[in-house]
Amino acid sequence: MHENTCHFLFEIEHRAYWALRSCNLDLKLVGEKRFLQLHELDELRLQAYENSKLYKARTKAYHDKNLRVRKEFKAGDKVLLYNSKYKFKAPKLRSKWYGPFIVKHGYPSEYVEIYEKHGGSFIVNGHHVKLYHYEEQLNELTTKEIHLMCEEGSMKAISFMEPFPANYRVTMPWA
Repeated sequence: MHENTCHFLFEIEHRAYWALRSCNLDLKLVGEKRFLQLHELDELRLQAYENSKLYKARTKAYHDKNLRVRKEFKAGDKVLLYNSKYKFKAPKLRSKWYGPFIVKHGYPSEYVEIYEKHGGSFIVNGHHVKLYHYEEQLNELTTKEIHLMCEEGSMKAISFMEPFPANYRVTMPWA
């Protein structure tokens, strides 16, 4: 046990001496090396700064692109009102929008006074209202025609305004 301790001390001394010898004691070379390292570090810092500026610009552009445009409603516009009753889970095939209502007055604080043809008027938040475009879509759809297959296998062009033929049958994949 005593011999091993002496052996270890000698080995540690030898390694320490070897480390001192292998160190570069030329201060001029050490200074130049340190200067180059600092210069590289400064270049990395500038590159990171430029990258952060690019990232901020892209993030701002993305954010600005996704901002909603402020809705402005005029008197006489037809609108739909959001049904907040079904906020979390709406029943299947049930619309979340009531309407159409007619705008009576639009306030600058984004509140809108609306009324129904058969009822009274009331004020709602402008965030719960959207424009109603049904008549415009309907006029576009009447000019288009769709080809539907009848049971006979012949192709017949049917306008959207015409009722479906009596022999037309919808087959569901699960039925």
